[in-house]
Amino acid sequence: MSDVLTVVVADDHVPARAGVRAALELGPFAVVGEAHDAASALAAALEHRPDVCLLDIHMPGGGIAAVAQIAARLPGTAIVMLTDLGHDPEEVMAGAGRARAGSH
Repeated sequence: MSDVLTVVVADDHVPARAGVRAALELGPFAVVGEAHDAASALAAALEHRPDVCLLDIHMPGGGIAAVAQIAARLPGTAIVMLTDLGHDPEEVMAGAGRARAGSH
């Protein structure tokens, strides 16, 4: 196993993606793909088969939908949801959990 974790970052805001990439690359992470919507997040995940996908919950196409699709096709990939403080974290967690559980 490599000491570097591969990551796909999906967010429709270019500055947010750039900031996340910059922060990750300070540590033992390699950003192998970026996406701006759910469809391109799935495509990047399937192409790169990352260790982790970081997904914006409110990107076009829906972050929750992307969780379900990625989890179904790449069950070994960890998925982390990104959101701003304007959203109820319990609602985000519940939706992501239902999407991931439905993929099995």
